[in-house]
Amino acid sequence: MFRLTILPVAVWLLASCATNHQPVPTSCDSDYAFDQSCKPSRAGLILANKDLDRTKPLGLFDEAGWIADGDYIIGGYDSRWLIKRAINSAKIIWQIPIEASMAMPVTSFGPNFLTGTRDGKLTLRAKSDGKKIWEQSIGRFAFRRPVQAGKSLLVTTVEQKLFSIDATTGKTNWIYDAGGPTGLVIYTASEPIVIDQTIVLGTSEGSLHGINLVSGKRSWTYDLRAPSYRFRDVVGQVTQIGNSIVFSRYDGVVSGLRMTGGTPKEAWRKDLSAITNSSFRNGVFYVSHLNGDFRALEASSGRELWKVNLGQGANSIFPTESQVYVGGTNGAIAAIASKNGEVRWFDDVAGAISRYPVIVKDRIFFSTGLKALYGYHIR
Repeated sequence: MFRLTILPVAVWLLASCATNHQPVPTSCDSDYAFDQSCKPSRAGLILANKDLDRTKPLGLFDEAGWIADGDYIIGGYDSRWLIKRAINSAKIIWQIPIEASMAMPVTSFGPNFLTGTRDGKLTLRAKSDGKKIWEQSIGRFAFRRPVQAGKSLLVTTVEQKLFSIDATTGKTNWIYDAGGPTGLVIYTASEPIVIDQTIVLGTSEGSLHGINLVSGKRSWTYDLRAPSYRFRDVVGQVTQIGNSIVFSRYDGVVSGLRMTGGTPKEAWRKDLSAITNSSFRNGVFYVSHLNGDFRALEASSGRELWKVNLGQGANSIFPTESQVYVGGTNGAIAAIASKNGEVRWFDDVAGAISRYPVIVKDRIFFSTGLKALYGYHIR
């Protein structure tokens, strides 16, 4: 029997505002003389649970995070309560008791949102009043962010069972079993993507499965031959570029696959050091490494565009047109120029950062296990 344990990617992000990217103190408020551009562009602080902020217990990690709904946020107040509160005040709009702590990222689907708890239940609720629309039990809990595909929601459990669920009724359309993991699983495991009528699912064994969206039957499997490491999980973002797929694995492999005759074949590959997370935007595949390297690769070829060392790996990556926002699970946050890897600013909020930031207009909020959300202006 295997033991299922989620392994958070623990990082401490040390950033540099110097053009040579040498390590600098973790606070711009130190006695060192920094250019003003090094100071973080802060845009507010939300203390969703002041009791936690006051006592500051160690080791807390918020797997579910938060979502935005206009001028409000929705998420877990603690392991017992789900709340909707105002961003610019402490006003609580509604609060609902929950039977088990949340394990899956809270995910927005139009006027509704989906939560997944450690008792294996999925619940769709209305953002407006929090009322339950449907609830479904899927056995073991889900921890990857769910994906919508037409009228279906795709949810992956910790046992690597992929559920296709009717978004309106909550009924199960089909279940695909990718095979249970043989040990620990990585928190930043990739969510599935949909390409035409095929779902592409990354596994803890480092393979990709192509699954028919309608039937739930496997169409193809891609097993990447690589050196044997303990953790080979497909992590970060699996992305489509034309007729190609780009993905990364925890063991350091980044690969571009070209779909030929309905099956994937390797077009390029890079064997790097251990990878904690990855993300894609505008033809660039951003990769964070456990040793602190953060690099930008041309997604069509794997060619390295730039590399910077940030001290340790990242749990959260959010690219925009001009900057990449990177967050570490121990509380350090940095903004990096997309064009050349120059670190524009950094901050240290001293708390484990959740994987998905909250975007509110021109602000980005990183949430921590202490239920504090730190806001920054998006440039």
